[in-house]
Amino acid sequence: MEKKCQTGANRSGARRSPRVMTASRTATARAPRRAASLTPKALLRALRKTLADHGIDVPAALDQRGQLGALESRAAGKPFPIQAHLRALILAWLTGRRPWARIGDHLDELDRIFRHYDPRKLDRLDAAVVAERICELHCGNRGIHAQLGALPWNLKQLKRIEREYGSLDDFADSDEPLAVARLLSRPGSPYKLEQVGLPIALEYLRSVGVDLVKPTALVRHALGPERLGLHQGGSHAQRDAFAAVQALADGARLSATEVDSLFWLFCAPDQAAVCGSEPSCGNCRLSPACKEGLRRARGGRPR
Repeated sequence: MEKKCQTGANRSGARRSPRVMTASRTATARAPRRAASLTPKALLRALRKTLADHGIDVPAALDQRGQLGALESRAAGKPFPIQAHLRALILAWLTGRRPWARIGDHLDELDRIFRHYDPRKLDRLDAAVVAERICELHCGNRGIHAQLGALPWNLKQLKRIEREYGSLDDFADSDEPLAVARLLSRPGSPYKLEQVGLPIALEYLRSVGVDLVKPTALVRHALGPERLGLHQGGSHAQRDAFAAVQALADGARLSATEVDSLFWLFCAPDQAAVCGSEPSCGNCRLSPACKEGLRRARGGRPR
């Protein structure tokens, strides 16, 4: 009989002009009716200061996540062996339904449980035993048994991709990140991985150093028309949120991974949680740039 894991929700195209972003460094005593315009660099500077105000050590947090380091390694030409790709896939599974903080606190234990992602050893793992150990760390989720059950097939699939492309790195670089992610996640694709949807595929690729935008639902809301107004919502809200993050990255001359990660730290409930479902507008240096922040500063009730 399978042991059920304790679960927890992860509460956790064309480029736009980078000068559409708005913000103000600090809230004023009398709330302005309109936000001041800032360059992407100034906006991100205010974002970093807000994170520091909330006790977030940004370099340490991003170093633990490992994606910026992976991006730097790929840019330097460092190859990622199959073990690194397997680790990236498994961590993408685990963080898909769990806040990162829980997973990040147990990275060493998880590396040992998965035998440091040696493909020969992974192929012989007892999925039920592994699932139980992961659940004991409170790192599991409702899909953990199905995910581990898919591991043998995915291992074979990754090896097949490796043979066809010469390396998994070459496959990851074979097209635009979103197109590669769709190859891994779209039903009917010859490269489809089991238990992998588009968000998991994007997370996997970013963990092996592919620079891409992957804003969470909370980040998309923070960027949207009810808050920072960097996209207009509606039927193209997700696409436009991706474009807004990319425009910020281009304007600030930073990687998309770094900018997206800063907003993740800003919004995630297990990180600074400044702009989540219950925003801390009074303690946010971006509040004067934010529709909700300005409304609250003028005495409006929280929504």
